[in-house]
Amino acid sequence: MSVSELRNLLGMESGEHPAKQLCPGRIKKDNSAMSALTDTVTNACDPFTNPATESNKLLNIATGKSASDGTQVYLLKALQRGHEKHQKFQNECAEDNQRFLKPISRTTVENFVKENRKKKKKTSMAVAKVAAENSRDVFGRILLVASETIPSFDLKHILFFPVTDVPLCLAHSDGSLVKTQKSEFMKTLETRQTELLTRTSLPVIDATLIDGGLLLHTELLFAKGTYGNIARHILSKVCACRGKAIHVLFDKYNDSSIKQVERTRRGTDGTPFVIAGPEQLPKQSGSQLLKNGNFKDEPARFLLRKWTKDHYGFIIGQKTIYAFYGGHCVKLTHDSMIGSVLAEEPENLQGDHEEADTLIAFHVASIGGNILIRASDTDVLVILLGMLGTQSETERSSRRLIMDCGAGNNRRYIDISNLADELEKKSIGLAAALPGLHAFTGCDFTSSFYRKGKVRQLAMMEEDDSGRYLQAVRSLMSQQPPDEVGLSSLVCAMYGQKKLMNVNEARYIIFQRMNGKVKEDDPLGNVKNIDCDPSTMYEHFENENQAGKLCRYHLG
Repeated sequence: MSVSELRNLLGMESGEHPAKQLCPGRIKKDNSAMSALTDTVTNACDPFTNPATESNKLLNIATGKSASDGTQVYLLKALQRGHEKHQKFQNECAEDNQRFLKPISRTTVENFVKENRKKKKKTSMAVAKVAAENSRDVFGRILLVASETIPSFDLKHILFFPVTDVPLCLAHSDGSLVKTQKSEFMKTLETRQTELLTRTSLPVIDATLIDGGLLLHTELLFAKGTYGNIARHILSKVCACRGKAIHVLFDKYNDSSIKQVERTRRGTDGTPFVIAGPEQLPKQSGSQLLKNGNFKDEPARFLLRKWTKDHYGFIIGQKTIYAFYGGHCVKLTHDSMIGSVLAEEPENLQGDHEEADTLIAFHVASIGGNILIRASDTDVLVILLGMLGTQSETERSSRRLIMDCGAGNNRRYIDISNLADELEKKSIGLAAALPGLHAFTGCDFTSSFYRKGKVRQLAMMEEDDSGRYLQAVRSLMSQQPPDEVGLSSLVCAMYGQKKLMNVNEARYIIFQRMNGKVKEDDPLGNVKNIDCDPSTMYEHFENENQAGKLCRYHLG
């Protein structure tokens, strides 16, 4: 009972009947909790007795460990540091009216919690990777030694061919694609803006386009009640958006898809799922449900069915809702005279799109006025910039495209129209080439180059005065075969060989440089190697060409 009294004293729970406290199982549980509490108090360090009072170090009361020098300096100067940052923020706000709305950089915390955090040990996969790299290095050194000592041994000819089952510059040893951080590319593009928008400085919006996948991820994570209540809640959120017309665009999950590899990498579940009716309750959390690709199809079908019911008319009000899923677009309006929801099928908005990324661009091209796009995917930004890049300056200036991305404190607006203008000022045709560059450096269904990100390739295109890299990347979006010579020169430049245009020669030079010269006393020194043979590279060009053509096809 002492544990219960302690909990009541601390306000952790309300009082309960003594008979319940005297049950044998409850007594055993309370005694165990009391023993654990007593041991914790007994084993804790008393900060008011020796040796704590004689030590010049900060001590952790729970563990008795002294703080490291870094942690002690951080904790002792916390107030001073906070005052300095406060003053700095006030000065910045006085100099810049928009500073208050901009994010504040995160401060790295040095405290006892960080010191006690367990360090991760290398997994068996990491150990196997190191062993494989060592074997590769030894093999590369043997090849180099043979080329130095045997006159008839032609190393350049050997490197003309693949030396591994999969090209290690484009894939991992298990065959999975090499991926890169697309979000860094998006952040870099954002910095090219010259006009920063806030919620209060947005222009008048005529239509809002919403990525259905983002909508489900945002609302289902915290949704409660039946699926009928969830449908009503989501429609209320949709109708609260800016503009008279609201387009809700959902992905379509096909069993046979070019994105199947990416879905497998993300661990997507494929368990069949059916929403039988509005009274059905979710049996799993939103995060678990969203891992199932089949489930993502069901809410889209369910919402399209439910929103056409007349009792949803009072939520729609004066708005016009366009809901698109699986090649089928429905226009929903509310007729207050007869009290019903009218459903139509606009001919100009019908089309077969698997991804909401290209579907958004299709709707942007089909409607006019200032448009707000609610999406957080880098693919959406790149495709829309590519679309604007193909338009004249007069066409771009006739309306504004603005992207509403991020969530919480990271939510922000990207002025896509302004960004496209700035990219075109930097280099004519740069905005139109971005989808090709995105496919070339790795998207959802093409691999990226190992440890070669998108940002550096964008900088190379901007710095290239001759324009050959830009034209080579744009060839990936044409109906003609890709410019293999130009793309090969871009690959060579990517690996630091700007003067070369042949992948074979670049591969040979890099192999020699990374293995070093052969020393008589230590011929098998540590080496590094890359595998990037021309036949594989040209096949990679073809895959990227198909991705570029697909993007151009959906843009019309």
